[in-house]
Amino acid sequence: YQCDWSSDVCSSDLSLPTELVQLDWRKVQTRKREILQRRSEAAIKRVAQIKTLDLLFGRAKLQGPRQAEIQPHEGEAFTVRFEQCILATGSRPNHLPVHGADLPRVYSSDAILDIECIPEYLTVIGGGPIGVELAQVFHALGANVTLLERGPRILSGVDEELAKLLEQHLIVQGITLQLNVLVKTIC
Repeated sequence: YQCDWSSDVCSSDLSLPTELVQLDWRKVQTRKREILQRRSEAAIKRVAQIKTLDLLFGRAKLQGPRQAEIQPHEGEAFTVRFEQCILATGSRPNHLPVHGADLPRVYSSDAILDIECIPEYLTVIGGGPIGVELAQVFHALGANVTLLERGPRILSGVDEELAKLLEQHLIVQGITLQLNVLVKTIC
């Protein structure tokens, strides 16, 4: 028995049950937090072992060549001088420049991963890599997902032929795609 890439997992090959599996979302959330905490602690421990490196936490403001002001999470700001510097800035989701984006049930790509339960319906705004990934994940978890993209296709930075194949795959999976949509307001 052979599967097409766009079909679901073939239970006949893997001896998997075909009935719907119930997922305890709270346990998934707890496990995610534990894994992230362990990974973060392990990475910090490895970096801290580098003898020629001082690891500082807080907000840094470069003040000229080889100098920065550090505002730690707690305590007073201080200035450091350095020969070489790595600013590990991390990342934050872009704020959606749409009226209503601050409503209670509108989530960033980070915050949606901390919700208490899987929504029955989810609209994802943005057909870039993160939006597509979130659409697929939440669809797989049981949400009815609509993906909105302002451009003529998803994944504008990816080869057009590959993006079109993925669009077809998402539709076959049951994700609703709406392209060329400009979101002006969220109610």
